Amino acid sequence: MKKYKVHWSIFNLFSESQAEVVKLQQIVKGIMSAGVVATWAEANATAGIIVALGAGALDMLLSCFYFEQINEK
Repeated sequence: MKKYKVHWSIFNLFSESQAEVVKLQQIVKGIMSAGVVATWAEANATAGIIVALGAGALDMLLSCFYFEQINEK
């Protein structure tokens, strides 16, 4: 099992994303998209847009992560 040290920096937002970060973003996007659709269907369009904007902000914060693999001896 791989072990990672997690770094977060706003400057990672402007660099190329790692494969691990992209996988994490895809999982969160799938969960959040279900929440956006459910909110839009059950409440109203305004609430759905608010949840969608929150999901976009969360996705932007996730792209600031950087995972450094720890080498075990």
